[in-house]
Parts: sequence; C-alpha cells; structure tokens
Amino acid sequence: MVKKLLLILFAVSVVTPALAQENATDTPDEKPDPQAAKGILPQLGVLLELPELYNPEGPLPPDGHVEYDRAFPFFGEDLVNRGYKLPLPIGLSIIAVTNIQDQTITDLNLSLGKGVVPPEDVELRPFPAVDIDSTSDTQSVQLKADLWIFPFLNVYGTIGKVTGDASVNVIIDLADAPTICLPNPIPTRPPTCSDNTFNGSFLLPIRSQVDRTTATLGLTGAYSIGSWFTALTAAYTDTFGDDVTDISTINAGIRAGRRLFLGKGTLLTPFLGINYLDIDTRVQGVSMLKDAFPDGDDLNVRYDVQLDNTDKYSGILGLGIGFTNGMGLQFEWNKSEESERFVLSGDFRF
Repeated sequence: MVKKLLLILFAVSVVTPALAQENATDTPDEKPDPQAAKGILPQLGVLLELPELYNPEGPLPPDGHVEYDRAFPFFGEDLVNRGYKLPLPIGLSIIAVTNIQDQTITDLNLSLGKGVVPPEDVELRPFPAVDIDSTSDTQSVQLKADLWIFPFLNVYGTIGKVTGDASVNVIIDLADAPTICLPNPIPTRPPTCSDNTFNGSFLLPIRSQVDRTTATLGLTGAYSIGSWFTALTAAYTDTFGDDVTDISTINAGIRAGRRLFLGKGTLLTPFLGINYLDIDTRVQGVSMLKDAFPDGDDLNVRYDVQLDNTDKYSGILGLGIGFTNGMGLQFEWNKSEESERFVLSGDFRF
C-alpha cells in the first residue's frame, strides 16, 4: 500500500540536469574560460563555439574534422562535425522522494474469526466494503544510472529503498460474511470455519508498514530549441521484499522549461509539466478489533486488498541548476487534489 514513487521519480531527475549541463557553456553575455570547462564536450562547446543541440537554424561546423571519443550517443561524431553539441552521455544520481497520496479500494477479500485468527490456508471471500479513508506516507532513496543512447533518447534504471506506512479504514458488515472461524473445541487443533450467524457493522483499520526494495526502468526523450526544452518520460517500477505487499507502477510525464544562463557555465532550468501515475497495490495481512463482540471476543480479519491511487494526474513545478563540472541539482513538486510529492536529486554526468 505504498505510493511508488519511485517513481517518479525516477523519470524526472535526468531531464533538466542533463540538458542544463549540456548547454552550460552557452552563456550569451560572456564565454567561459576553456580551462573551466571539464571534459571534452564542454571544451568543444567553448573552443569550437558549437551551438545548442537540436538548433537546426544555425549549426556551425568546425573548420576541421573532430574525432568524437565516446561510444555514446550513437551518431555522436557525425553530429559534432555538423556543428551540434551533445549531452554528457553517462549520469549517476541520488534521488530522495517524499510522497503522500490517497488510494481507493478496488477489490477486498476477507476471512473473519471470532476470538481466533483465521488460518493461513482459509479461503478468502469477496467482501463488500465502504472505503472511508485510504492514504500512504512514504519516503524513498534511489540510486540511478542513465545513458544517452541517442542524442534525443536516454535510458535509465534505479535501485533503492522505500519506507513508510499506509492505512486503510473500511466499514464491514458481518451479515455479508458467508463464513466465520471459531475456536476449535480441541485446543490443539486449528479453528473451524462454518456458516456465519453473526451480524453487526465495524470500522476495520488496516495498517501496513512499508519497507521494500524498488527497481525502475525508464526512457526519456528530449528536444531543445534555443533556450527552451521539452522532455517526455515513461517508466515502470516494481518493488521486492516480504510477501505482504505487491506493488507495480506505470509512470509517464511531459515537462517543458527554459534555461536561464547565469554566467561562468552555471544556469537555472525552471520547468512545468503534467505527470501520470498509475499504482497497482496489493496488501495482505491480519487486522484485529478488540472486544468487538458482546461477549468480549475479538474480531480477527485476514484480508487481501487491491488498491488504486485516486489521482492519476498531477501538476509539476520544478527547478534545476547545472554546472560545467558535470554536477547538477534538481527539485520537483508534484501536486494534485489528493496527492503531493517532493523530489530532490543530485546528478553527476561524465
């Protein structure tokens, strides 16, 4: 029952830092010292005065042939000799994400026990429920590696850890339960489950602690004209760990912004966008209501819950800063009516 955030995260940290560092030497008012430009690509941008990548209106080919000494992106040498400037192809990032989001129950299967916990092998039956409140509050730290395969296409993967808690509160009516488990007259034997004769409505709290490993694979497509850029992202995230939860996420977004050159190879990249996040969450476990019955017995519920995030679309507001030494920082805020996400990433390209 966790927000995958991971998402998201994952899909955004490569875009503006990479594009910002790619153009960190294109200061309109002053030309940086060639000695301050680290790596062959920033140096080429200074020494050869190469215009921005994807600016077809004014590429300036070098006087002689330039050997591009990197394997990626593909067709890099051809583009450099046509007068285009390329992004630094390899990136490593650390991403921190805080995510708060509402969820909706799409499927609920239960087994009930009066004074006993239903056995693990008991059949869970579909159960109607009124979803009162379902939220999660998680934190994630991710390590990401990315590579520009083509000048316009980046592939990346992340691995990390997500922790936090999730809560679901539902109202259940015992009259809807076909069976209920009771203590076995023989104490050494498992509970017996038979036809239900009880009734009454209860508010069932489901609490889940999240502590799982996350992995993401994603793509970023980028396009730039002058000081303006746009990027499309798509990613799939899965989590691994205990058998209590099973979570997968599809994430996609579009971002657009502008580079603001500050001089000496440093620039800001404010951007806006829209993000789509589809979270498929399955949670299993046991919950207990103490003294639920008139005789003082507890109500024990073994459950299998399927959840979906309530808001799949959110607005994006972000800001990145890039430097000619290949380092960059980025902050992003995602907000919808029933979700909020903060992403902070540090990026190094080489």
